[in-house]
Order: sequence, then structure tokens, then C-alpha cells
Amino acid sequence: MRNAVLTLLAMFLLVLSGCGDDGGAEENQRQQTEDCEVDLDCEEHETCDEGQCVDDGRDDDANDDDANDDDANDDDANDDDTDADDCTGDSDCEEHETCDEGQCVDGNAPPTPSLTVSPDVIVPGESVLVEWASEDATECHAPATEDGLPGWSGSKTPTGSEEISLASDLAPGEYGLQLVCSNQFGDSPHAEVHVVLSEPVDPCADRQPPQEMTRASHCSVSVTGVDCHSYEEFFGGFPGTTSIRHFTLSPDHYAAMAFTPEEIPPSARLDLNSTPIQGWDIPHGQLLWSISTCPGDFNITAIEEEMGDDACVVHGPNAMFGFRFGGSDFVSASNRCGLALEPGTTYYLNIVYTNDDPLTTPSTELSWACGVAPSYESCGHQIQPTSIADW
Repeated sequence: MRNAVLTLLAMFLLVLSGCGDDGGAEENQRQQTEDCEVDLDCEEHETCDEGQCVDDGRDDDANDDDANDDDANDDDANDDDTDADDCTGDSDCEEHETCDEGQCVDGNAPPTPSLTVSPDVIVPGESVLVEWASEDATECHAPATEDGLPGWSGSKTPTGSEEISLASDLAPGEYGLQLVCSNQFGDSPHAEVHVVLSEPVDPCADRQPPQEMTRASHCSVSVTGVDCHSYEEFFGGFPGTTSIRHFTLSPDHYAAMAFTPEEIPPSARLDLNSTPIQGWDIPHGQLLWSISTCPGDFNITAIEEEMGDDACVVHGPNAMFGFRFGGSDFVSASNRCGLALEPGTTYYLNIVYTNDDPLTTPSTELSWACGVAPSYESCGHQIQPTSIADW
């Protein structure tokens, strides 16, 4: 019995000893499999670390076909549309497209052009300056409209200026100017400005001649056909010659002789001496003289303000001996009208016979008077230019 038990125990120990040897063999085999010197000794996705193959931490998705699939470099990145839009100039693009930084894009028509007119309020006979400019336009056009400003129409350059002179008989009112510009992509919006033609301003409105008198067309008793509207015709030029002129006026008439000097030097001078007409049965009355920019103007206050010299109106006893005028050196000197005239401006030598005092009688209410007999057909003086100098 005892021997049998010992035998069974020995067999049990033998079995246990065999099982332990097999596990050691397997572990030894695994260690030998994982031993490595370089990554090539290891499985895919393993790396050799201190002689042992270990997992490198990367999964298959990180390097699968999706990471480097055709989408990353497919035709969409450089597809045919991009190639078609590549350009170096507008000619490479389709109609209504333009080349912008190497790409064909839809083109744009020009924006609204700038359009100005100055002045924008004038009177007939004056001029206006029209200026315009347009971006990205190849041409411009001014449409003719029903209320358009005469002289503004037709083809225009993309940028420019133009002076337009308006007819003196153009009717007052508001006139429009339009401009539209274009390029290969279309037309710009219309630009529009307006200019107003006002009623002409009469600078002589408050400097009218005597109401009951008429401007004389002829005022020479010795030379027929002389136009009394003209200083040069009556005196033989400006400032005239020293020849005696026989000056006469019919009742209820005044003289307004126009002259337009090219220049009047400061030292220029002229005396128009007057005496009774010799050898003619023509009475003489009291003269009233003036120089003004208005015909028939005897308004002392207005003339003095305009001419700057109260000697530019002469009346009373002194007027019987004539009228003196000259350049600006003679302002208020020796009863001579000192003129600072503007070259190219028209002035008038105004003469009338009256006994009224223009200082107390409004110029429009001056009455005709000559001698003692108002029934005389004319009244006059002989006038001689003298002391002509420096003209």
C-alpha cells in the first residue's frame, strides 16, 4: 500500500515537471523570434527598439490608399476649366470677359462719368465751360435732347473739356447736358447737368435817359450823313482831330456818342472846347456833359461811383466852355474827368441842353431847354478838340 502511494506521487511529479519544461521552451522561442538588430528584422508596422520588435503606433488608415488617393492630385486641382481661364490679355478670353491677374472674368461697363458745367447760371451771349472724365471708357457720346444746350451733342473723347458760346438771342430757361460713355462691355449710366439762362441784366436799368427825349441819330449841321451815335464819325477818329465840328440837337433830343478805346494812358488828355456857332442862326443853350458806360446817362451819383471822379459830369456855367477828359492822372484835377477806362469797353460821351440842375432833378426827368425860344428847330455849339496829348 505504502509502495503504491509512493509510486503515484512520483508519477504526478513527473507530469508536473514535463509541463513546466514545455512552457519554458515556448517563451524561449518567442524571445528568440522578437530579437532584432534593425527594423527589417521586424514585422510590418513594427520597429526595432533596443533589440526588440515593438509596434510603431501607426494604424493602417494613416497610410491607406485614402491618404494618397487620386482625389489629392486629381484633375479638379488643375482641371480643364482653370486651363481655359488662363490668359495674358483680353484676347485670350471669351466675349464679355476680360483678363484680370491671369484669369478670365466677366467684364464691366464704365461707371457714370463725371460731368460739370461752369458757370451754371449765365445770360444769353455768354459762354460756359463743360468738363468731363470717364474711367475704363473707350468713347463717349452726348445725346441731343429736346431741352439740350445748343452746341453740346455728338461724339466725345473719354476725357476732355469744351467751351460753348451761347447765342445772344437764346431764350432764357433751363438747358440740360447729358453724357454716356462705353467700352466693349456696354454703356455707362447717363450723367446729366443743367445750366440756367437767366433774363439779361441791364446794367443801365437805373440810369435811363430823360423820359421825354430821344437819342439823336444826326447832330452835325455842316456835314450831312454823320452818325451821331459814333464818337469817331463825329470827331474824325478817337480822340479826334483839331478840326471844328458844328454840333446841333433838335428839341427833345440828346446825343450819346459811343467810343471803345484800346487803351488810355494815365497822362493822356483832351479838351473839347465849345463856343457859339459862327455864321449860323442857331441859338445856344446850357450844356450838360457826361461820360458813362450807359447812353444818355446823366445820373451824377451813378457816374461818379462808376468813373471815380465827379468831374465826369459837367453842368452849369462851366459846361458852356466845354468838357475835358484824359487818363487817370487827371482825377479831379483842373475840372478834367480823369478816366481809368477798361480797354475794349464801350463808353458814351453824352450831351444835352437843359436848364435843370442834375444835382436836384432826377436824370430821367430832365427837360429840354435852349435859349429863350423853345420853338427853335435846333440848338448848338461849335466844338473843337484841343490839347490832344499822349494818346
